[in-house]
Amino acid sequence: MLWKPEGFAARRQFAVSEAVSLAVADTLEEFGIEAKVKWPNDIYVGDRKICGILIEHSVAGRNIESTVAGIGLNVNQREFLSDAPNPVSMLQSSGREHDLEAVLASLCRRLEERLQEVDGEGLHSEYMTRLWRGDAQFHPFRDTATGAAFRAMITAVDPDGMLHLLTDRFEERTYAFKEVSFTL
Repeated sequence: MLWKPEGFAARRQFAVSEAVSLAVADTLEEFGIEAKVKWPNDIYVGDRKICGILIEHSVAGRNIESTVAGIGLNVNQREFLSDAPNPVSMLQSSGREHDLEAVLASLCRRLEERLQEVDGEGLHSEYMTRLWRGDAQFHPFRDTATGAAFRAMITAVDPDGMLHLLTDRFEERTYAFKEVSFTL
């Protein structure tokens, strides 16, 4: 997907990630599949990954000139031959095959709707309510710099995408993308 916004500040780029993630979750919901957003923008069904998203921005001055969002949604796969640790497809989640054109049409419509919301305030709060492991319970994490495992709960995600955790030892920690990983 290619998006060319007008006058959208580069410092607000995480809102694009939120919009794209929610658009995929909306699409899955339309097909009867409940999905959550795994920070920052993978899509999970239960504890299994159904979609990966890669977003790249081209910046001119202080604004985003264009955005390319690559969305890898597993639709009708019956089995996975890769080394991905926890994949799942729409077929496996729903028990039925899905028409690829219908899924694509829904996704395009949802993307258009959600990208119109990037300047609004409701997008971030909805992202927070649909966050995988955003259930105010302690879950396992790993600090990627030190390799140290710890248990924590998600307390917030800043509008710039920084993840805030509270450990089970009541330490507050803040991480950028790739500085922390979720473990199962």
